[in-house]
This record gives sequence, structure tokens and C-alpha cells, in this order.
Amino acid sequence: MNFVKTACEVSKTDLTEFFDKYGFFYVGAFEFGDYGNYKYELTQEMADKCRSEIKAMNLPKPKVDLTTLED
Repeated sequence: MNFVKTACEVSKTDLTEFFDKYGFFYVGAFEFGDYGNYKYELTQEMADKCRSEIKAMNLPKPKVDLTTLED
């Protein structure tokens, strides 16, 4: 969630919808095997807190849907 908030701060844009489409706010437990074994759990409270902190920044939404951009 820190990455999501930082990306919004740096870009000065509310990227909540972008990160939501890519599953960053998916609530559940995860296990990763890349570069070691890691476990992570995202709760609804954590997702809601992140969204509310981004909303409090009063940043504009992107002018285009970033998920539709291509090379």
C-alpha cells in the first residue's frame, strides 16, 4: 500500500482506479516464491485506509484510462 500511495504522490495523480484494475486492492492472503518465500495479507481495513489517504490528497484523476495505453 505504501507503493500505491507513493506512486500517487510522485505522479500528483489519483491512481486508485489504475491500481484497483490491476488487483492491488485484492483482499486476501498471498504467498510469493520470487527471490525467497514471502507471505502477505491485505485486509479490507488496510485497503480502505490506503484509499482514504489517497482521497485526502485531493489529487486529480488521470485524463485517460492508463490501462488502455499501448506502445
